[in-house]
Amino acid sequence: MIRFGVCSLAQLYANRLEDVFGKQKNIAIELYDELHRIETTAANDYQEIVLDRFKFGHVFKRTHRSRFAEFDKATLCAVGEHLGSSNREPLRVHDLAVSDGRTSLDLYQKLSDIYDDRLHFLSSDILPWVHVISRPRERLKIVTDDTGRVIELVYPPFVFDLARRESKFYWVNHLARKFLMKRATALSELFVQGSREIQTRKIWLLHKKCRGLAENARNFHFEQYNILEPMNRQFDLVRAMNILNTSYFSSAEIHRILGSAFSSLRIGGLFATGSNEGQGTGVEGGIYLRTTIGFQLVFRSCSGSQAHDLIANFE
Repeated sequence: MIRFGVCSLAQLYANRLEDVFGKQKNIAIELYDELHRIETTAANDYQEIVLDRFKFGHVFKRTHRSRFAEFDKATLCAVGEHLGSSNREPLRVHDLAVSDGRTSLDLYQKLSDIYDDRLHFLSSDILPWVHVISRPRERLKIVTDDTGRVIELVYPPFVFDLARRESKFYWVNHLARKFLMKRATALSELFVQGSREIQTRKIWLLHKKCRGLAENARNFHFEQYNILEPMNRQFDLVRAMNILNTSYFSSAEIHRILGSAFSSLRIGGLFATGSNEGQGTGVEGGIYLRTTIGFQLVFRSCSGSQAHDLIANFE
């Protein structure tokens, strides 16, 4: 059997997002950039749909505006109680693995209303942009990261997300993907070499308002950051939402992430973490005080963080 992808805005708007068997189609990430240029609320909603189907390694980019609204309220209360808001000290925040940054907007705005220019807010993600690469007058396009790692193949009407396995039921897709990978590898090598034989376009995977803040607001910054790497700066609040998940990372990797968060937090700082299924659903999470030896739970949301045992026993 055969399964096509979603390669155009017309297909996306028509909501032809599943095949005849009800299986989800892959959506070309390039559509995110096309939607970025459209000034409508619907465009924002469609961007969420595009990101929902996009995967990089074992990390998903799915996101929703106001996804953590209730948990944000608890975070604000914890900040007021443990960090204070009346003194003149700055508040340094690092919001980790934020996808296109739309979940940072609510927390940033609420903290900015309180701290104004004393707020220093950093959002980060491992993949804030991708590169679309092709040869002139050829149909095949590949999507890569900065290193040339191929993430997606687009050969209309096919879209192949390399982080997802194709069912053997779609045998035509298997053959097409295998055939195209040789050409994709060659394109990737030319990209790494900086060849002029190819056309390259950088696509920012940042929400329009988030990108505007990063360009114009003095107290908001967006950076590329891999959460498995050390954070070489000090913060008062570190937030990690929908990332400390054992389906994404091993216990050893989560411990490594916690080590980076611990070393980057000042004593008395706060670590907020949790996860949920989507907008309007409860966050399974917690807020922890950074002590001299580990993390102390100060607030639990719903049944708590999936990584609570690892966090509570961190040392």
